[in-house]
Amino acid sequence: MVEAKCIYCGKTVSVNQGEGDHVIPDRLGRFRRGHRFRRICRGCNGDFSPAEEQLIRCAPESFHLRTVNPKAIRRSAAKQWLGAHGSPAPKFGIVHHDHVEQVKFGPTGDLVLENPHLTIVDEEASQFHVELFRSLTPQTLKQKIERLTTRKIKRAHLSCPETDWGFYVELLEQFWPGSKVQERETREVGRHPVEVEIKFEFNNDYWRALAKIGFHYYLATNRNGYNGSERHFDGIRAFLRGEGKKHEFFDRVPPMFDRGLGPLPDGSMLVTSTWQHWLAFCDVNGEVVAGVQLFLGPNNPAPIHTIFLGSYRSRLFVPESVSGHLYEYTGDAGNSYDGIVRLATPMRRR
Repeated sequence: MVEAKCIYCGKTVSVNQGEGDHVIPDRLGRFRRGHRFRRICRGCNGDFSPAEEQLIRCAPESFHLRTVNPKAIRRSAAKQWLGAHGSPAPKFGIVHHDHVEQVKFGPTGDLVLENPHLTIVDEEASQFHVELFRSLTPQTLKQKIERLTTRKIKRAHLSCPETDWGFYVELLEQFWPGSKVQERETREVGRHPVEVEIKFEFNNDYWRALAKIGFHYYLATNRNGYNGSERHFDGIRAFLRGEGKKHEFFDRVPPMFDRGLGPLPDGSMLVTSTWQHWLAFCDVNGEVVAGVQLFLGPNNPAPIHTIFLGSYRSRLFVPESVSGHLYEYTGDAGNSYDGIVRLATPMRRR
């Protein structure tokens, strides 16, 4: 048994057994030849779970995860839209020309009315949603609105089932005596194409999850012998444990990687036909930078996150090291896998 020290707490760990961190979290799918970072104990690995939950539940990646639908999510009850570690679940809305109506995903994946609610539009065109219920009084409604905005209300939009329309109109007429109520055309029962707005809210945990992927990928694949315990990685280790600010690692260096996908001169778009994650690192002139791109797919030009990992000085000649891997979802990866990992050559921006 080969033993080493956890780079986060110093606890002795085995580096030749099944433990370790999956560089791409298991909940995003299992990939043949996927990378694991071994020099981490079970306790510290578990400490990253809240950050990964934000990535999986609250961020744009949560939506694409359900589109790809890997085996891991099909086996679990994770299809519900849930919040995580202080951030709410994504909010969905149907975009009308003058307001956004709150909706949710129904049991069959269709969008349905969230709850009876009032969309308040104030004089600065800010929108606020007030949930309605049968026991609501005009006084309580006033208090709920005053907690949301103190500005003058320009208009309000009522969204509710047709059976509740009369009740809520009467409530609003008590709250706004003499107001004009205009009923818009109702939707017929059935399916209708609509424009949808999705609102994601997340905090530093989301950025830590991305930084962990980039850092552990570098440690699992670099050829310069670094294991993550070196002093020049003190900052990124501290950030992953909850210290430091996002901009110190995500905004410190300019974009460095390019996938060669995106808009073409003729106005068309060069995209991939499969869903994939792309990881890369660049270790040049004593500066280590990782690139993380999650859920690049058909009609989804996902951003490449550039993450500063650390810088060092060495009296020895350290050769330039650049590497990249593609985690691709495929239909022929086997019963226990969602895809396969392939070596990829990163394109560095000049």
